[in-house]
Amino acid sequence: MPRAAAFLAVVLLAALLVVLASQAAAPAEQPFRVGSQIEDPAGVLGGDEQAVATAIKALQTAGQVQLWVVYVDTFSGMDAQDWADATARKSDLGLNDVLLAVAVKDRAYAY
Repeated sequence: MPRAAAFLAVVLLAALLVVLASQAAAPAEQPFRVGSQIEDPAGVLGGDEQAVATAIKALQTAGQVQLWVVYVDTFSGMDAQDWADATARKSDLGLNDVLLAVAVKDRAYAY
């Protein structure tokens, strides 16, 4: 399982770097129930959705972990971890699920 954890760290870092390199803006988001593994109301991925989807699939195959990625403009004044936890609860994520939440304007993230 350490190999899966290392792979997860690489995928999370790559997803975060995509966001931090972007300058897109969107309205603040309250925690919400995710409908797909990639949620991008901030519009930061542009044409990179397929690369993120490929990395998510590879992580699931290698580590039996299902990654959910959410990019928002801000965490609406909430602590990053509190926002991610609330979104994970609203989404009924399980023990093998990981949520990466990134607030672009806040330059903050949590998983």
